[in-house]
Amino acid sequence: AFTMPLALAREARHVLVPLFGEALGLPQSTIGVISSLGYLVDAAVFPLSGAIMDRYGRRHAGIPSCLGLAAAMGLLPLARDARGLALAAAAAGLGNGLSAGLVVTMGADLAPAAYRPKFLAVYRLMGDLGNALGPITVGAVAEASSLRVACYVAGAAGTAAAAWMAVGVPETRDAKVDEAAEEGIGLLDAADDDEAKL
Repeated sequence: AFTMPLALAREARHVLVPLFGEALGLPQSTIGVISSLGYLVDAAVFPLSGAIMDRYGRRHAGIPSCLGLAAAMGLLPLARDARGLALAAAAAGLGNGLSAGLVVTMGADLAPAAYRPKFLAVYRLMGDLGNALGPITVGAVAEASSLRVACYVAGAAGTAAAAWMAVGVPETRDAKVDEAAEEGIGLLDAADDDEAKL
């Protein structure tokens, strides 16, 4: 599922931003402020994410989010001071925030009614594997090569998630709108039947 590379890219930023701050020789307090800035930007765009998913579709939020995360990972190696690192952290927060609620929403949309619990279990497992693999992967790559290469790996994961969503994941918003409309019509018909019986 696309959730694995997406989760990997999301979790990678939690590791890479502080590591780059350490590599730049920044004080720990400054690294903490920069990390918090990324999370604040993340939270600030939560409402925008929901609005985009409801109005334009899930993929209209998910694909830009994945590409935004990938771009932010590409910015990290270019940071030369606190300002550069803050810019990359904010970009990562923006990219991540654009997909707030995406994984849960698409899981609910895609789950077949006949075996919803099993589908959601596997779907969630893929995401959790990505969460677990993110820090391990970037840490191992950084140890074996460099932080720069680790950023490129995380960026590649974000790009892969965007490509997977663009090619292999159907848009689910319209289907859910139609389903809700059918349910509403069914309720109205049932109400009309009840009135007729009275």
